[in-house]
Amino acid sequence: ANLTAAEQHYIGGWSNIGPNNLFRAVLLHPSGRVHEAYDALFWMEADVVPIAPRWLDRLLEEAGARSYWRKGPAQQPTLQHDMVSTHHYHMNSVGLYRLG
Repeated sequence: ANLTAAEQHYIGGWSNIGPNNLFRAVLLHPSGRVHEAYDALFWMEADVVPIAPRWLDRLLEEAGARSYWRKGPAQQPTLQHDMVSTHHYHMNSVGLYRLG
């Protein structure tokens, strides 16, 4: 994605600037317009490991549906303390996005 060090900045749980910049750079990369070439995008960060058999077949099936703009698991912190804020309730690092 050719990001600078500042654009890659990430502090787990507190600053998501880096992952957000990477996501944006992939979608808007000058070598091609991803949203024009594809109907769906599966985003899976490098620290995610699929464990279910035939997960890719199931993903392709889900990608074919037209009734979504974003699908994926929501991060739901189980800890209840002052450091958990509404910022922590978001879709995590795996997602299927409708592009077309």
